[in-house]
Amino acid sequence: MGAEYLHGFYLGDLFIEPLNGRVTGPAGETHLPPTAADVLLCLVATPGDHVSREYLIEQVWGDGHGSSEALNHAISEIRHALGDHADDPCYIQTLPTRGYRLIVEPTPTAGTRPEDCAPPPAVGPRWWQALLRHGVIQASVAYLVAGWLLIQVADATFEQIGLPAWSEQFVTFVVIGGLPILVLLAWSFEFVGVRVETDRGTQSGGIFQGLERNYLAIFIAYGVAALGAGVYQGTVGFEGAAAPPVVAAQSEPELIPVVENSVAVLRLATFDDSPETKAFSDGLSEDILDGLARIPGLAVSARGDAWSLPTNVSSEQVRHRLRVANYLEGSVRFLDDTLRVVVQFIDSQTGFHRFSRDFEIGIASTRDMQEEITRLVVANLKVAVDDRALDTGDYATADPDAYVHYMVGREAANRPRTMANYDEAIAHFNRALALDAGFPAAHAGLCAAHISRYEFWEDTADIARAEEACSRAMSIAPRLPVVINTNARLRRLTGRYAEAESLYATALDIDGQNAIALHGLADLRVRAQRFDEAERYVQRAFELQPGNWRALNVLGEMYFRMGRWADAADAYRKVVFLDPENFVVLGNLAATSMMFGDFDSARDALLKSTSIEQDPLHVSNLAIVWYYEGEYSDAIDTFRQAIELAPLSVANHIGLADALLVTGNEREAQSAYAEAERLASDQLMAAPNDGEALSYLAWAQAMTGDDDAPATAQRAIELDPGDYYAHYYKALVELRAGDTDAAVDAAERALDAGYPVAVLAAEPILEGLWDNSRFVALMARHSVGGQQK
Repeated sequence: MGAEYLHGFYLGDLFIEPLNGRVTGPAGETHLPPTAADVLLCLVATPGDHVSREYLIEQVWGDGHGSSEALNHAISEIRHALGDHADDPCYIQTLPTRGYRLIVEPTPTAGTRPEDCAPPPAVGPRWWQALLRHGVIQASVAYLVAGWLLIQVADATFEQIGLPAWSEQFVTFVVIGGLPILVLLAWSFEFVGVRVETDRGTQSGGIFQGLERNYLAIFIAYGVAALGAGVYQGTVGFEGAAAPPVVAAQSEPELIPVVENSVAVLRLATFDDSPETKAFSDGLSEDILDGLARIPGLAVSARGDAWSLPTNVSSEQVRHRLRVANYLEGSVRFLDDTLRVVVQFIDSQTGFHRFSRDFEIGIASTRDMQEEITRLVVANLKVAVDDRALDTGDYATADPDAYVHYMVGREAANRPRTMANYDEAIAHFNRALALDAGFPAAHAGLCAAHISRYEFWEDTADIARAEEACSRAMSIAPRLPVVINTNARLRRLTGRYAEAESLYATALDIDGQNAIALHGLADLRVRAQRFDEAERYVQRAFELQPGNWRALNVLGEMYFRMGRWADAADAYRKVVFLDPENFVVLGNLAATSMMFGDFDSARDALLKSTSIEQDPLHVSNLAIVWYYEGEYSDAIDTFRQAIELAPLSVANHIGLADALLVTGNEREAQSAYAEAERLASDQLMAAPNDGEALSYLAWAQAMTGDDDAPATAQRAIELDPGDYYAHYYKALVELRAGDTDAAVDAAERALDAGYPVAVLAAEPILEGLWDNSRFVALMARHSVGGQQK
């Protein structure tokens, strides 16, 4: 297998050391993995000859071992180390469906020490070395030095010898305008005597060599720039120094007008630092805000905006920041089993009180107090209200401790998604129900917490617990919006879409400004490919809560699912601008970068997100980025980290299996696929219409030799024909079965449905399709500007 080349050989100006796994050239050193070095030695042994794929697999991995995927990966590593490209090869040529050929004659270094043969290591990053090899840096420095001298000479002498006033501007224009021309010429061409040749960047990066090849480019750049300046002078003309402009005084930007019937509910202050009091106070503030938001004709500032203001803020600041005519502030204090609440309704323009009330009540009477506050606000504004707007069903509890646990649980559930927060919320809801088993809002909160926990952890036991809690809540208070919304969310999660839509419609009949119901209906419209309706629902919900980051996040998620990644990114960036440390939205923003194929930006955002919080979804997405960038070792390690955080996630096990597969680790890959198949089957027992679980199951079945794989993939497509992930996994299943035409057909349907072409092009499992002319044409057609892999 090319024994004479083991200690080192040259390929052009590259020096390869197989035993040390090192490639040294003008651009510096790169690493060559051992398996890739063995494949390269097989090719070096017969330069210029066709070497079959089967022969390479047998020689490197042994009879009965190895795979096409492992060989593809090794060839990719060789090309990366050599700086070679499959579409324009300088060293290794691909012979479609047949094998490979080394197209450069190797030169062994027998009897010479490798350290004596290797060129000196390059200094600086790769982009700097590339500029040096093309002579761009050397020519630019010489050009700028000459230009600086010309400008100094013009400044010192032109006026003295009577040249026109515009001549100094002429010289400056020539120097500035000629620089980009020089850079383009130096990068693209080299000048050998009187001949002009294409510069491939393979020459030495020495200072004098780079200047020697490009000195003519300096004169050409000055000449072209002078010609352009002359044309400009002849048509438009340079002018002398203009008088300084008179800058008009700028007026204050016009503020958004204050709406007449508008109100903000500021966060109620507390007089102790206990988390229970703070959680109760925030919950009470939110209840008052929600009650006012249901009043038709009354504009209510979003909680996120109102609560961003500090305590004891002035009326002027409230009016300037929130643009509301009135605001509600106050305080909460616990006195044994009694609750004392002070509320003040203030005119933001004058700062005068419109009313002030002091409530001293039992905790069980908070709903009556909330309704009285709402009626007092309405009475002081020009708003007509039907009593039915305040009637959302009885959700009160007679036990004050149960209500406190409910408020603390709700606050925990509204924090950023972590297992600790969900478990804390579930514990408090259970304590509330232990004190009052007929508390419907606590049952709904428990149901919602189990739904969120399932979405985070994928434990099917959470679905059963959510079903039980939601059913109990609905039997007690069927008209309570939080009960209806949570039941609809559960049905949407488990694929009962018609039931979910009916429940959301009922919630809107009770409260036409129910933003959660609007979000739910928007999601259902996206699934039905009715995007215009979905966008109207989300925009309407966003208008109800313009300061709520979750509303912006939902807007971004909807655009993401519609394939409108630029719009999704805009929505996510607004949240990041308001809250740069929001790890949830940082991760979502990274996902949009992945869709564009901007894996570097995605990686940076995910590294920042996961440094703030180890969210399993974002850790998994970071692993996917490593995978698409070809950093398979990092991908495998990160997928294993994601599995530690969410061991029941099918996606994590599928991702780990794929990464192991492309690195040739068949045994561990098979184990990971088998575990993914088991977990997906468990999920489908709890949610039979889960299209994502069906797609994962189909791919796992295909990799474990289950003949049901094509039927499973088809069922996922039938559940949601517009789901591009379902078509993508269908393509993988067909390729695994050896039906290339069917795989290309499925890939085409995935792209037509919105699957990102950049992500499809980066998938190493599909690398074998690049020998198929239909697939190449398909990718070119869907690429921006015809850009191919």
